[in-house]
Amino acid sequence: MRHLGSLESLQHAKSLVSYLLVQGIDCHLDQSGNEVEIWVKDEDRLAEAASEFDAFRRDPSDGKYEASVSAAAKIIRENERERKAIRKRIVNVSRGGLNRKPRLTLILIGLCILVAVLTNFGVRPRFDEARPVESVNKIVAHQTNPIYRMLQFTCVGPPDSNQIKQTYFQTNAENRDALVVRTASLLRGEIWRLITPIFIHYGPMHIVFNLYMLFQFGSLLERRYSWQRLGLLVLVTAAISNIVQCTVPYAWGGSPSVPVGGDPVYIMTMLGGMSGVVYGLFGYVWVKSVCDREFGFRIPESSVVIMIVWLFGCMFAETLAKGGISIFPANVANWAHAIGLLVGMVAGYLQSPERKR
Repeated sequence: MRHLGSLESLQHAKSLVSYLLVQGIDCHLDQSGNEVEIWVKDEDRLAEAASEFDAFRRDPSDGKYEASVSAAAKIIRENERERKAIRKRIVNVSRGGLNRKPRLTLILIGLCILVAVLTNFGVRPRFDEARPVESVNKIVAHQTNPIYRMLQFTCVGPPDSNQIKQTYFQTNAENRDALVVRTASLLRGEIWRLITPIFIHYGPMHIVFNLYMLFQFGSLLERRYSWQRLGLLVLVTAAISNIVQCTVPYAWGGSPSVPVGGDPVYIMTMLGGMSGVVYGLFGYVWVKSVCDREFGFRIPESSVVIMIVWLFGCMFAETLAKGGISIFPANVANWAHAIGLLVGMVAGYLQSPERKR
């Protein structure tokens, strides 16, 4: 900022500063004693401002100076609105923001680890020929694990007086793709099963990858917004992706219901994993970073490529598996991945104020 000159009249100084502002030269007034000092903020415009200052001193009554006051006031209002908009886009770290602890994200991670331990990571014990009886008992105990049964999307025991169970078992013997088979537990009112399969994982690598990505996207959203928004997104994504995965026919990649256990026999789906939710969070962050300038974050293109390549790579591997070429040790819930991604992208788009642009 450079000193331009001084004037005795405050009104004259304001008229000159207004005229200079209209010309794109921003100035600052500083009243000192009986004089008003004028300072030019942009040093590169000092020479131009000095020329206008000399012209003003020769003829301060020129009408162009008084006419510029209203135009300058409009420019000032526009600048103030822009400054307010910028302040709204700033995350105040001192009041929480990025300093906020991702408590819900950590709770979800803790629940997944607890369930993995209680269900032996969903991995069935191996049969030991030297100890056939003990091995069979361990396998049956694993397949009828009460925690695992309680969390699966569908789990129905032997038929009894319950009509839904009877219909379920009868239909299952003929057609496992029947909707009454796949939704038997929901028809009994066990609505929590729409969500709980996300806590089941099959093997250490499965849970490590999912929880790492959950922490990356979940903690970002929870710190940026709130645990309530993250929780709602997790619930909606989990429910929609799970129900699609378990109602799509097996021939199209859905998760069928199968008989499990010895005595008694339970008919259950084999669904599990946080990956559908992870893809939902990824889709939300991805779209928000593109459609919402106030979001404040952007996903590297390399990360987007990795997530999309993995999505389609799993679909390709599933196709090979049906042809007898196995890449993964277990079936991949491709519908849950794709639907989770779609739900997250739609949610991110609908919550972006600039989507109409």
